[in-house]
Amino acid sequence: MIGGLIQEGRVDEARKLYDMMPVKDVVVRTNMICGYCQEGRLDEAHDLFDHMPKKNVVSWTAMVSGYAQNGKLDIARKLFEVMPEKNEISWTAIIISYLQYGRFEEAWKLFEVMPVRTTPACNAIILGIGQNGEVAKARMVFDLLKEKDDATWSAMIK
Repeated sequence: MIGGLIQEGRVDEARKLYDMMPVKDVVVRTNMICGYCQEGRLDEAHDLFDHMPKKNVVSWTAMVSGYAQNGKLDIARKLFEVMPEKNEISWTAIIISYLQYGRFEEAWKLFEVMPVRTTPACNAIILGIGQNGEVAKARMVFDLLKEKDDATWSAMIK
């Protein structure tokens, strides 16, 4: 129910329901964080995040992405750096954020140190740096990618 309210942009109603819940698991808390971030209410999101008794990679990624989507890349990066566990989704999210804000060199540096380069991360970097004129780098990533999907081919063509 909370997730549905958040999807409809009814975050304050979701919060009232959240406050009435006797037990709040990591999924419900992460949904609330996402809702606040979608509305640009980062202080409320971070307060909820700080008070989570247990955080997982999804809740960390939600907070990092929330800052990034609201143009707070430096804060997102600091939070990303202290994440106790990062997965392919968290890596891809931060890389895409840098690309979306035109910070191609920083996106490339993150991509270079990414432990496991997934197809979605490669697709994002191919598209982002390719459109920034770095076609040779984009082609290099394309050539190294073992599993190419439709998005890979589309990114390379663009």
